[in-house]
Amino acid sequence: MPETADQPAPPPRTWRPMLLWTAGLLLSLGLAWLIGAVAVPVWQVHRVMAAYDSDIAASQLPGWTLAPADQLGGQAAAARKIDLYLRMPDFLASHKRSAIDWLRYCGQAGVGPSLRMLRSPNDQLRARAYSALFTLGYVVKPDEGPAMTPESYLALLAGGAYDRSAQVRSVVAFNLKYYEACRCHATTLTKDRQPPRPEVSRAMVSLLADPDEAVRLAAAAQDPGVGIPFATDDPAVIAALVRLLTDKSAKVRGAVPGRLRYCDISRLPFSQEVIDALVRASSDPSAEVRGVAAEMLGLCNSRPMAVLQALERLKTDPEEKVRDAAAEALTKLGG
Repeated sequence: MPETADQPAPPPRTWRPMLLWTAGLLLSLGLAWLIGAVAVPVWQVHRVMAAYDSDIAASQLPGWTLAPADQLGGQAAAARKIDLYLRMPDFLASHKRSAIDWLRYCGQAGVGPSLRMLRSPNDQLRARAYSALFTLGYVVKPDEGPAMTPESYLALLAGGAYDRSAQVRSVVAFNLKYYEACRCHATTLTKDRQPPRPEVSRAMVSLLADPDEAVRLAAAAQDPGVGIPFATDDPAVIAALVRLLTDKSAKVRGAVPGRLRYCDISRLPFSQEVIDALVRASSDPSAEVRGVAAEMLGLCNSRPMAVLQALERLKTDPEEKVRDAAAEALTKLGG
């Protein structure tokens, strides 16, 4: 029987097309994955955020307030897509501020991306992330999975009072004021006084003494357009507000009286520092400031000569409401 000769190995050129076809196939699959996993979600978020920003600019927001995360596939999917969008360079993702705002609608899934944005070098994005986390601290429910407690969110927000950016500190000041107002409102409704949280108290006092005028104004102003009185019963915060009656900025001084009218002044500690601030405020060019100074001096638990002299002077003030406030204060003090 004739012996079969060994078949020679195919020349190398026969393998090259196979290798090229394999490489091409893998490249196509990788490109398809990139498009499906990255490009499409980023484009979806960009498209929705562009429409959202356009409607905000035109003051037309029909439908946006109804489960907005559903427009990106639900809370979990929306958070995942927004997180990816926020990782893109700015030239590919020009609506990051609105995207962060939408994380507050993503429930538990929005927590991680919001926390990551607190490390952003962009001041505006960090400010939006603090606001998103404040909202998430109250809408995320325990049965949705492991999450930080509302107290943890507050501690995190309070930490923003020491951020390097005045813009971030201003946003934090607004959110902390809102929290204080809600706490005081709940106290009024339930008659069960919850004490001020120490970290919030320290943060608010720091913001009210901030070197930046815009931050002090954000921390002190009443913001009537919000629709809720920014009340507080925190003695340390009320004392810090009183000190602002002698602030170097006329804007800040003018914002304080409207805020103090919603505070529980009965809890104000009349330290010598507070009394001195009220006496100096009684000479302010603003009638509003002089009037609230007179009202608060009437609550003083002692009768120092400087207080009586200031009130006697205010009895001859050119503004009737200031004269009336001074007269009533003297009556309370037995003068």
